[in-house]
Amino acid sequence: MPTRFDSPDPYPLHGASPLNGGKVAILGDVMVDRFVWGSVDRISPEAPVPVVRVTRRSTHLGGAGNVAHNVATLGAMPILIGRLGQDEMAKAFQELAFRQRVDTSLMTYSDVPTTSKTRVIARTQQVVRFDEEDTNIMTPALRGELLNNLRQARLQTDVLILSDYGKGIIDQEMLDTARELWADGTILADPKPRKGIVYKGVTGMTPNRSEARLLADEMPTDTDAQVEAAARYLMETYNMQHILITRSEQGMSLCLRSGQVFHMPTHAAQVVDVSGAGDTVMAVFATAISMGMRPERAAYLANLAGGVVVTKLGTATVTWEEILQKDQDNRAVAA
Repeated sequence: MPTRFDSPDPYPLHGASPLNGGKVAILGDVMVDRFVWGSVDRISPEAPVPVVRVTRRSTHLGGAGNVAHNVATLGAMPILIGRLGQDEMAKAFQELAFRQRVDTSLMTYSDVPTTSKTRVIARTQQVVRFDEEDTNIMTPALRGELLNNLRQARLQTDVLILSDYGKGIIDQEMLDTARELWADGTILADPKPRKGIVYKGVTGMTPNRSEARLLADEMPTDTDAQVEAAARYLMETYNMQHILITRSEQGMSLCLRSGQVFHMPTHAAQVVDVSGAGDTVMAVFATAISMGMRPERAAYLANLAGGVVVTKLGTATVTWEEILQKDQDNRAVAA
C-alpha cells in the first residue's frame, strides 16, 4: 500500500547537518546563469515592448554547476565534470566556483563558447530570456577528456549525478561508460527525455511530472495512481531501484522497486520561482544517499528543500538551517 506523508516524518530533524562530509560527482551540462534585475514603468515608443529600468545584475553557476553549488551549500563536496569555453563566461564561472567551494579540477575546455542564459526580471516577473549555446560540442578529444575525468572521479566517490540539460555532454556512450564505472555504486539521473538516449541501468532518477510522462511513453501522470503506474513502468523498463517524481503543487512521489510508494505533499508558503528547483531536489537527495540514508529519508529532506527554494527568485540554493527550519514550520502547522 502507498504510504502518504500527510504528516511530518516521525523522525524530527535537529542539530548539525547530517550531510556534512558527503562527496558527490556531477557529470552534466555546465552553464552560466545571468540575471538583469529592474522595473517596468512604461512601454517603449519604438515598439510595443516594456522598457526595463535596470537596477542591478547578478551571475550564478547554472545547469550542472547549480547542482554542484547546492551540494556545496549543504556542506558536502561536489566534484564537477563538464565543459566550459575559453572565454569570459568561463572565467566568471571559475571565479564563482572557487568562492562557492565547487571543485572544478575535472572540468574540460574547448573552443565552443560557454553556454549561458540571461534572464531579464522586472520586479518578480521574467520579461525575456536570452540563450547563448551550441549543443553540437562533442568531439573525440573532448569525449576522451571527459571519460578520463569521469574515471578519476570514480576513485573519489560512490555517487554520481547525471545533470542532463540536453546541451551535448551526456549522450548514450557517456551514459554507458558511467554505468560501467559505477556498476557497484549509485547513479542518479536528472533526465532530459529525447531520442537517442536511454537511461537504462541507472540506480534512480528525479524527473518532473512532464519528463516522467515522456519517458513512460506518454502514460498520464496527473493522479497518484497514474504516477505510481508510470513509476512502475519506468523502474521495470530502465531497471532502476527507485524514482522520485516532482509534481509541482502536488508535492513529490517516491516509488521503490520493492513496491513501496511515498506521496509527499508540498509545503511551499509562496511559490516565487520554480527554475532550478529540480537541481536543489537532486542535490539534497543525492547528498543524503551519499551519507548512507535510505531513499525515503533522502526524499523527505529533498521535499523540504524544494519547498524552500521555490520561494526564492532566481538561481538559488538551500542551507541545512533552512531545511531544519522548514521541518519545524511544517510540524507547527500540523500540530
